[in-house]
Amino acid sequence: GTGLPLINIAYFGQCVKERFPAACSVSDYALIRFGPTAKIMVTMLTLFNMSILMLAEYTTIGSIFQSFVGSSNYAIIIAVGILTAAYTAYGGLLVSIVTDQMQALVTLLMVLVV
Repeated sequence: GTGLPLINIAYFGQCVKERFPAACSVSDYALIRFGPTAKIMVTMLTLFNMSILMLAEYTTIGSIFQSFVGSSNYAIIIAVGILTAAYTAYGGLLVSIVTDQMQALVTLLMVLVV
């Protein structure tokens, strides 16, 4: 589900960039191609999609914590949310990218080991 947009960008990104050089994001493309209403719709849909993904991740972390520790999952969900917001606010996008890369490496290592 999350890989399809990346494949589309790989195939069509250069074509879109040549036709719309001022577009830096999908919402910019929607603004240039279809107008401000489309930009708002694309932005809202993107925020909704990211919110659902983030909610799923926090719920999974809470469920894993509850399974191993046996206590309420709300405490760990709130703690992870605060810590994530803090290190992202402190380090910005670069910190988020680095932590995602580390997570991917650890996941790959675990898949190879197990």
